[in-house]
Amino acid sequence: GGTGSTTATQARTNLEVWKEYSLYSNSSGTHGTITLSDTYTNYKKILVYYADNGVYNTATLYPGTGSQLALSTAYLYTGGTGWFLHSTLVKFSGKSVSFSRNGLAQHNDNPAITVTLSGDAGIFVYKVVGYKY
Repeated sequence: GGTGSTTATQARTNLEVWKEYSLYSNSSGTHGTITLSDTYTNYKKILVYYADNGVYNTATLYPGTGSQLALSTAYLYTGGTGWFLHSTLVKFSGKSVSFSRNGLAQHNDNPAITVTLSGDAGIFVYKVVGYKY
């Protein structure tokens, strides 16, 4: 009633109310290949929840506009004597999410900055959520 719809999906679409679906959840997180419970392109929006050394963040992917996300964290050393910047690229394909192009930059209390463009960036994905009507 009132939405001009005959199904719940049509009503949510007309009212622009998205429903949340858990596609992956692991409290420990991973920086390896992730298998989703459904194909990512079945959703209008994907949220990726990730962490790095106690720093938590999210990134948003709109499947109609791309299949890759850059995940990054930046934080100070304990005591504020330098900083880290970690970054990785994740690629979505069907029901799979894979990590590539890991990198990190590190600045100590001397003027030197160290940049590494391979290896483990320290970022762990612990949840992927899809949204659709």
